[in-house]
Amino acid sequence: MSSQAQAVASSPSALPPPAAPPNSLGMPFVIPVNVTLLSGAAGGATITIDNDSDFDLWQLAASSILATGVAGLFAVSIFDELKSKPFTTGNALVNGENWFGTGAQPFTLPAPWRLYRQSKLIFAFLERSAAAVANTVQLALHGYKVNITQP
Repeated sequence: MSSQAQAVASSPSALPPPAAPPNSLGMPFVIPVNVTLLSGAAGGATITIDNDSDFDLWQLAASSILATGVAGLFAVSIFDELKSKPFTTGNALVNGENWFGTGAQPFTLPAPWRLYRQSKLIFAFLERSAAAVANTVQLALHGYKVNITQP
């Protein structure tokens, strides 16, 4: 392997977002999920998809910051209530570092996960940092609004 190839392979760069799907009208959309977890505790959050459109989930990103200002650790499971489908086998908790990318390099799904209007995503979190301080977790679900109802 040439040194030029190694430099390219190891240099971080932002991945391009997926192309807008048909019928999306090019409406990129980000759904934030914020939760604060106490040391070793579990928590949860539920989001409801807007009534004006379906949402094609393409990318996932997350950050976790302890009250001391250092990066925290968490595990999460995601459940689509309308489809009665978990995102993982048995709705298992998965470590955040295995599930999510960063803002610069979000985790891109191989195909979009269609979330229908008014469906709910249920998030279950577990704080894993073992620090005696609060852990603030923010997830960002990147995608496109599709099948938009025109006013």
